[in-house]
Amino acid sequence: MPLRFIKEVGRDKRALFSLAIISVVVFCAIFADLLASNYATQNLSQRFLPPSLEHPLGTDVAGREMLSRIIYGTRLALYIIILSTILALPTGVFLGGLPGYVGGKVDLVVGRIVDVLLSFPPILLAIALIAILGSGLENAILAFAVVKTAAYARLTRGQVLATKEKTFVEASRMIGQSRSRIFLSHILPNSWAPVIIEAASDAPTTLIRIAGLSYLGLGSQPPSPDWGTIIYENQSYIRNAAYAVIFPGLAILIVAVAFCFFGEFLKDYLGKRSQRTQ
Repeated sequence: MPLRFIKEVGRDKRALFSLAIISVVVFCAIFADLLASNYATQNLSQRFLPPSLEHPLGTDVAGREMLSRIIYGTRLALYIIILSTILALPTGVFLGGLPGYVGGKVDLVVGRIVDVLLSFPPILLAIALIAILGSGLENAILAFAVVKTAAYARLTRGQVLATKEKTFVEASRMIGQSRSRIFLSHILPNSWAPVIIEAASDAPTTLIRIAGLSYLGLGSQPPSPDWGTIIYENQSYIRNAAYAVIFPGLAILIVAVAFCFFGEFLKDYLGKRSQRTQ
């Protein structure tokens, strides 16, 4: 990690907070087996026990440890964020960058497809895709990856169109570099920063939307420790055991805010770097 980046993080309290939360999430996800008991073990005789020293976050509708389920839920949270980004980001960069550079009919066709996808509200398009693919966490992630791919494609195309008119690109053409080398060595490296910022900013949105789909029964299915599923399982008992809904809701909120702050920090940091290089 560059020293300049570390210094910038140290100066930004929100960045420190976000990285601390993200580090805790990663730690819990890696060591969940050591930190928590089996998230699926039921004990109906201990259902809805309030928070105590023995049960720090209480128990749920099936007598399962809420703390254990929330800790194991960090794995799903990271899985959702990482997998959706891995599926959407390279595909969006390819579909937006290459046609934008080549131009012509290819760019026109891909552009119209992207416009059609972006014309639908993201959540409605995701639900429509899930209706075709079937419910389940992987299908929910795939549906939102399709939605995000279109957004990344449009953003990448715009960056590529602006970058290929730069002086250094013209100079590369004049000295006889191939089109593929110019694209890979000059245009893409100078177009990636806004796309990375968008991907970091999308992380909390994706987490919240897929938690919402799990709450609706379209994402993770019980007894999954997905935070949206936990809320769904305990919502009917909110008057008597509000903590069973509040704690997973707080987990979603805290992790989403942390990724949101980190995305804002990346936006400022990369923006300053871009200004220095111009």
